[in-house]
Parts: sequence; C-alpha cells; structure tokens
Amino acid sequence: MRCGNRLISRGDHAAKVLHYCGEPDAIRSHLALRGFFSAGGLLLPGFAEEVEIEEWTYNLGPHKLMRIIYLENGVVRDVDTLGYGYTD
Repeated sequence: MRCGNRLISRGDHAAKVLHYCGEPDAIRSHLALRGFFSAGGLLLPGFAEEVEIEEWTYNLGPHKLMRIIYLENGVVRDVDTLGYGYTD
C-alpha cells in the first residue's frame, strides 16, 4: 500500500503506518488464540498464545479503492483492497 511516496508492507510497525498514512477511518480489533508449531510444522497441543488482531480501514475517496491493513500485535500482517471509497 502506498501512502504518499512511502510504501507500507508486511512486517512494518503500526507507528510507521500512522506516521505515513495518518489515522484510519475505522479500526476493528479482537483477540485470538494461536497455536504453536514445531520446527517440523506440527501443531504442539496445549500451547497457545493470545494475539491482538486489528483491522485498519482507509477510505481514500470515491475515485480510489479503500484499503484495509491487518495488524497482529502491532505489526502489519497483510494489506487488502476493498471497493471504491466514498465521500464523507
């Protein structure tokens, strides 16, 4: 995702997103439990961690597509495109 002439991508911290993109138009957050996997890719039963997941939505106006940034524990996990934005 581009904010001005800066690129936001996986692994970036939420502080970078706020600095270059500003406050999102909407924030949705929830907690999730995620299991641990061994080095071989096997799920380790009985081991889990709590992860804070946030979805930041940016409305870029009626002539651009809206963006949603998924953050896990304050780090960008993914960026997705929604439909066209709207005028406030």
